[in-house]
Amino acid sequence: MKDRDDIEFGSIDLGDPFTGEGFRLNIVRRLPHAAVAACPHIIMVPEHYREDDTCRCDDPDHTEMRRWGYRWRDGRWR
Repeated sequence: MKDRDDIEFGSIDLGDPFTGEGFRLNIVRRLPHAAVAACPHIIMVPEHYREDDTCRCDDPDHTEMRRWGYRWRDGRWR
């Protein structure tokens, strides 16, 4: 069930651009607004959050952060 403050991550299939037929919204994940706001970098990528909705800024194995320009220092990505 969607809470008023949930953030929904997903994709949109626009279907036929002239008729709108086939339009589909595919929700990948929902996160509480508070979970995203608690992330020090407010990262808007669903894979950045664990199943318990905590962010992975303290996860040294979350190496996507390096690709995004962050550096591991003092026990977290900065």
